[in-house]
Amino acid sequence: MYNVEGSRTSHKDENGEWYVNIRTSKGYKRQNVPEDEIYELRREYHTSTHNPDFSRSITTVKAYTEKEPRPFYVVMYKWADGVEQHFKLPRHGNATKPTSSQYYRKDASLFAKVDNMLEKGLSTEQVYNSIARKGASTVSEVISGPKLVDNRKLSLKAKETSTCSSGKKKFKSEAEEMISCLQTVCLLQSVTFTKESYIAFNSLPNMINDLHRFCVNGNAILRVDTTFKLVEGLWLTDTTYTNEALTNLNGKNPEFPAPSFWHFRKTRECYRRFAGELLIKKPELLGIKKIGHDLDKALSQGLCDIFTDAKKLWCTQHMTERYLQKLTSLGCNQRSQSRVMADIYGMQDDVLLQNGLADAEDECDFDAKLESLKPVWEEIAPVSTIGSTATDRSCSKIASFSQQGKV
Repeated sequence: MYNVEGSRTSHKDENGEWYVNIRTSKGYKRQNVPEDEIYELRREYHTSTHNPDFSRSITTVKAYTEKEPRPFYVVMYKWADGVEQHFKLPRHGNATKPTSSQYYRKDASLFAKVDNMLEKGLSTEQVYNSIARKGASTVSEVISGPKLVDNRKLSLKAKETSTCSSGKKKFKSEAEEMISCLQTVCLLQSVTFTKESYIAFNSLPNMINDLHRFCVNGNAILRVDTTFKLVEGLWLTDTTYTNEALTNLNGKNPEFPAPSFWHFRKTRECYRRFAGELLIKKPELLGIKKIGHDLDKALSQGLCDIFTDAKKLWCTQHMTERYLQKLTSLGCNQRSQSRVMADIYGMQDDVLLQNGLADAEDECDFDAKLESLKPVWEEIAPVSTIGSTATDRSCSKIASFSQQGKV
């Protein structure tokens, strides 16, 4: 019996009840105990025939109400009278023959060397001579003879045979092995590997749920950008969203990473596949309100094919770079470029904030502001050229959605 008070030897009466003997002033008195406090302590003793003074005991514990012992045990080795002696290890099997030499277990590195050479197509003699000439640092690494090489050759052949049954190979191809390894990464949700393309969709459950929370139910923008080549020809398109539930030290909502996409081609079909993967994970994402992206037509068209109701916002940074390139090609100096960009995107002078063309409330306001700017721009470069740049449909979109925020 064992409980918080300690342990005692327990007994079982003729009725199957467990009890312990409690000593009193007049003798002993029976006290019944519950079955869940009864444990069986079992000791197994073993001795060695060739070492009779050496013994081993294994102790296990099993609760009376359970069928299996508890998952722990105590092993104790001891010499008789506590005097340590020489432990005898007798020979067995073929080693009992009087002509047999002393046996040493071979090191695993030796077998690895032999197998590696056999896989390269070397003969038994070549493998044996090569390893024997190099020598070994321990007895276990010494190659005993050509017979060891032959045994390893038979072992490898048996492994190859076991991988094939009924003429059907069980081993995986290089592509299948690669996909299998990739799918062990929790971030990779979908992997497609063919001769023409390689595609991987990466996301975590919290990313998908947050997209629905902030980009469907909220007013956050799903920002999509094809950033760089991981290797030659392999692109990474990543996404981010604004976490409207948090604010940083500057009082702004931080940007969080969203699902990403690995792909070999920057085509409309490829980006459409990315958008489709998002809907497979959560069909409710079809209600995403706003998507921001760069000036890549394939990216824009691929996303529009799926998210037909979402408002498309073009990246202000990419638009700025396009306008600056155009103004540079027209021969405008740095001062003129800064003036035109301030007219388009506005400027801030100390605490005074001046709105620009992109801050127009609607298309009518946009056209009116553009007409007022044409005489100013006429002095810098031909108004028709700058005007066509400023009235680009991309700038019109920025003006239309300026109230929802710039990308």
